[in-house]
Order: sequence, then C-alpha cells, then structure tokens
Amino acid sequence: MVDRGQLELNQLTERLLLSRNRPKRQWLIERIGHIWSPLQPRHCSFVDRHGKFLVHAIPTDESISAVQSFITDSHVNVRIAVAFAIGQRTVPDEIAVRSLMQLIGDAHPHVRCTAVRRLVYSPRPNLLGATDIERGLSCDTWTVRWTVASAIHSTDFANVGWETLVDSIPRTADFMLFEWLQYCMPYKARVLNDATLSSKVAERVRAIPDTDPFRDQTKDMANRLLARV
Repeated sequence: MVDRGQLELNQLTERLLLSRNRPKRQWLIERIGHIWSPLQPRHCSFVDRHGKFLVHAIPTDESISAVQSFITDSHVNVRIAVAFAIGQRTVPDEIAVRSLMQLIGDAHPHVRCTAVRRLVYSPRPNLLGATDIERGLSCDTWTVRWTVASAIHSTDFANVGWETLVDSIPRTADFMLFEWLQYCMPYKARVLNDATLSSKVAERVRAIPDTDPFRDQTKDMANRLLARV
C-alpha cells in the first residue's frame, strides 16, 4: 500500500516541474513544504477541524531538487515559498544551510528575512561557518543581521554577534528598538555587566514619547532585559 503522504509528494513534485511559468508554482512549493514539515500526532490518520486529512512525507532527492530549481524565480513570493520549504527541519542540514544562505543574499528583503528565520528556527545556527556568519552579519537588512547575531549567542561566534548588536542600537524608529531589545535577550548577562550600555538602553527607552504605539511593549522588554533577577 502506497503511503498517502509520499504519493501526494510525488504528484506535487511532478506538477511543480511542469509549472515553471505558472502562477500555481507558489502554492505547489508551499504545499510541498507543509508535507515536509516534521511528523506530528495530528498527521497521517488524523484529520483537522475541517475534516481534511493531514499528511507527511520525508523529503526525497527529486522533491528537494524540484523546489531548489525555483530559488532564483523571478517572483518574490515564489522565492519566499522556497525559503519556507527548504527551511523545514526534515530537509538535510547541508542542503538547507546552503540554500538558505543563498536566499539571505536575495535582492528582496522579504526573501532575506524569511530565509534567516527559517535558518535560525530550524534550528541550524551551530552549523554555520565563519563565511556564513560574516555574510549574515554584513547583510543590508537589519532583521537579518540581528537575527543571526542573536542566534549565534551560544556558538564560538558569540563575541562577533554581540559586537554587531552593541554597534547598532536604534536611534530613531522605536519599533526597531523593541526588536533590538528582543534580540539582545540571549546576551542579557553581557548587557548587565556593561554599565555604560545598560545606562544607554535605559536612557533610550525613557526618551520614547508617550504617543508612540510601541512605548509600553518596548519598556516591558527593556525591563526584562535589565532586570537582575
């Protein structure tokens, strides 16, 4: 008896290869990514709340190759779908890291952000080499730089990750300050050991105007970062 997940994956792979210039290619890649997602109790013989069967299948060489062939597609949403699919935990690490690092260098920031999040949340930060780290920390998109810097806090590259965050405290956009504080949380001990930086962070938070929509959540995040308990 053919496994339903494997059967659907094979069919989707065949359809994807025939959809090079068709709008359906984005949906096909996303669907393949969902099928690749890690096996959970809700899969296979279980149904969702709509009564539809949820399936799972291990990525095959053919399906991975088919998805990778769209990594330079002309449409940004297709490339985002590729990052989503290739970033699944079931994809072999070497393939995932190589492909996601290529997408981090994409021309569109949305593709870069999706790729770095899939890379970090896979999780695969420990598999990044010095060249990968350098590329991530020198990216034009601040979300990519900070995500990589935060993710490598427990690796041999923690010092360079920390330096990247310290050198980029936002001075204007307060929504960026909230994000920066969040990415600094893994380095909390370093923040607390740097009196000058702690003072600068507190001063920056106090300067947020009362009318700013991010004021309360930013202050809460800062309090968590600066708390000594």
